[in-house]
Amino acid sequence: MDNPVLKLELLDWLMHLQDEAKIKQIINIKNEIDEGIVAYTISGKPLTKSQYVEEIEKGFDDVKAGRFKSHQQIKDKYRSNE
Repeated sequence: MDNPVLKLELLDWLMHLQDEAKIKQIINIKNEIDEGIVAYTISGKPLTKSQYVEEIEKGFDDVKAGRFKSHQQIKDKYRSNE
């Protein structure tokens, strides 16, 4: 099969697809391809460049607002659990 035939087959399948969850998955795949994935969250969610930059900016805002724990606080927390 050449590309035009594959594309028509895919279009036909997509046009008859009724499962909204599958449609959303396909849209997510399309967006990932179009936008390019540059990173993943700890839970495995893919991030585009704009989403990645937004997450970094949130982190900077958290630091500026004092919403963070120091290295020593984290060490103390885990030492107390031993």
